[in-house]
Amino acid sequence: MTNLPRLSHGDRGWLILAALIVTMGAFFSHHPSGLTEAAMGMSLSEMNTSDDWLVPTLGGAAWSDASPLMQWMAGLLLPLTGDPIPALRASGLIGLILASLFTADLAAQCGGRRCGLLAGVVLLTTFGLAGDIVAGGHLIWLTAAATAVLRLLAGIESESRHCTARAVRPVSCESLFSARSGQMLGLFLLAGVASIAADVTSLAAVMFVPIGCWLLLRRRAAAKKYIWLWGSVGFAVVAVAWPLAGVRSA
Repeated sequence: MTNLPRLSHGDRGWLILAALIVTMGAFFSHHPSGLTEAAMGMSLSEMNTSDDWLVPTLGGAAWSDASPLMQWMAGLLLPLTGDPIPALRASGLIGLILASLFTADLAAQCGGRRCGLLAGVVLLTTFGLAGDIVAGGHLIWLTAAATAVLRLLAGIESESRHCTARAVRPVSCESLFSARSGQMLGLFLLAGVASIAADVTSLAAVMFVPIGCWLLLRRRAAAKKYIWLWGSVGFAVVAVAWPLAGVRSA
């Protein structure tokens, strides 16, 4: 894959440190910061007791308002923390760090190192994200998933522009059914994971609309490779599996 402008390990370290600083007050509070955090803590305890981690529950019923990506990460951390509230806050912090790093890396590709660092810091200090790392968890993880999709898309496009005839066949030869690269399959699957993170409206605003507008501005031959049956099937399977599991659990 063609090397894209990236932040250094030191730059990423500074962003992680900044994430720890902006969330310090919320992370080390001894009490739930609101009803949402308390409810998510109860939900995490229920899931731990029932040992059913597929669909977040509250009061024994499927809880559609919960962020499954955040709850799943919190479930992995619960054995380490022993308490649901710290596990949820750590999950929110991890999501915030990932969102910041993906955003910064994507911006660095477009505008260089300074632009990338600025984008990462702006995201970290956005009140809606850093103000409450639990209540805003669904938005944090949606941002992380969506920016990961966009970053992978940028990598695929860079490789397409700089590939040689020996490395990759011409885009015009790709049909609806033909094979694609592992990165392309990962793009569709990751988009399916992002669809689990939030409602359709939020997902459209941060991912589908930008990607759709970008594809409309591309030449037809360049955009043709994204019209792929098997990738669409993979996206649909990942995107629909969790809602169906929630319906069956209701």
